[in-house]
Formats: sequence, C-alpha cells, structure tokens
Amino acid sequence: MLTRCTTENKQGLGEEVSKICRSLHSTKQMLPAEVDDSNCDQELLSLLLDAKLLVQCLSTPYYPRVVDHLLASLQQGRWEADTLAKHLREAEAGSLLLAARGAHRALRTSRCALHAGRHWV
Repeated sequence: MLTRCTTENKQGLGEEVSKICRSLHSTKQMLPAEVDDSNCDQELLSLLLDAKLLVQCLSTPYYPRVVDHLLASLQQGRWEADTLAKHLREAEAGSLLLAARGAHRALRTSRCALHAGRHWV
C-alpha cells in the first residue's frame, strides 16, 4: 500500500494502517467488515504478522488472508508457523500446522486439526 502511493498520500495512508493495527488492540477504530484487495494487501498482512497479531485477527475477516500470506511466505523464513501456532487454540493451531506441513485439503478436517493441535503444540 505504502509503496504504491504518492509521497503526499503516504502520511494519510500510514495513519490508516496504524488505525487498522490499533483496532486489533481493542481501540476505538474497527477493521472493515469486508476484506478485499482495496483494503488488504501483502504489506498490511506482513505488518500484522510482524506485530504478532495473528491471534487478534482470529475473529476478523482478515484471518484467512493472514494465514494464506503466512503459508506463502514460509520459505523466506520470516515467520515460523510452529511458533505462531503456540498462541492459537488447539483446532486453529492444528489447522495452521497441517497447512504449513503440506497436508492435503481433504485431510484438514476439524477432527484432524484438533488432534494435530494437541499433538504438535
């Protein structure tokens, strides 16, 4: 987001990103109810992961996109799924770890995720 905007707009856009991040910490600003490419990009997702806000994103529409971004970035070594999974509940942790370890989608059922969360976390 910040790399694509003009110099004049960077300040305003930076403040908007700050508001989004603050909304995950129970402040007055709230995240948008719908998530699309206009209000969610790779840079925002990276900022959320860098700030260790995966757990706070759990109940928001950003969570699936944050997880997809995390899984796409695992080869870079920037974030570790195992470390992040320790902060999630068993089922969410298991689901994340199954996806990170390349389990086929058909094997990522709720029961398997719950068992994997108990086993790996």
